[in-house]
Amino acid sequence: MDKTIKKWGTIAGVAALAIAFVDAVWLEKHFFEVNTFNIGRRDSNKKVRLLLLTDLHFRKRLYSRHYKLANRVNELKPDLVLIAGDVVDETGTAAPVIQFLRLLKYNIPKVAIMGNHDHKSEVSLRAYRGMYRSNNCTLLMNESKCFTIRGERLMITGLDDFIEGKASFSQAIEGVGREEKKITSC
Repeated sequence: MDKTIKKWGTIAGVAALAIAFVDAVWLEKHFFEVNTFNIGRRDSNKKVRLLLLTDLHFRKRLYSRHYKLANRVNELKPDLVLIAGDVVDETGTAAPVIQFLRLLKYNIPKVAIMGNHDHKSEVSLRAYRGMYRSNNCTLLMNESKCFTIRGERLMITGLDDFIEGKASFSQAIEGVGREEKKITSC
């Protein structure tokens, strides 16, 4: 009986690892998740729709999942899109990022920060700044920018990547006064 239990336990363990591997390597990148959070004062009738994109890891081209994601972003009609780094994989190029950004409605303001894979890629900082700027997106590297959304000030602080970049919180908030609504992206 003990050998049978060990055998089935081993089989179950190997199967669980295989499922986790398939999920992490293949399935996870085909799905995206939409979560809604209420932040700020509960009595406020002003709602700001922020959307966070992270770890897109574009390589050489767009896939159907990227078109679906862009359509979903546009359907949600966010007031501001936050892009939290790693848009390019280490072996990736700027072309799919530019294509993806062009799929997003231009009138939606966007803010991006760099991730470690962005720094490791062959894409230059100048190219990142240019592709973001031409798609109504601000790249924040240890700096802050104030946005007015639905009549409300919202200060966004973006830090450079902690691993491959040179993150400096003190530089990022230099000259920023007391703000009621502030988001720090790192």
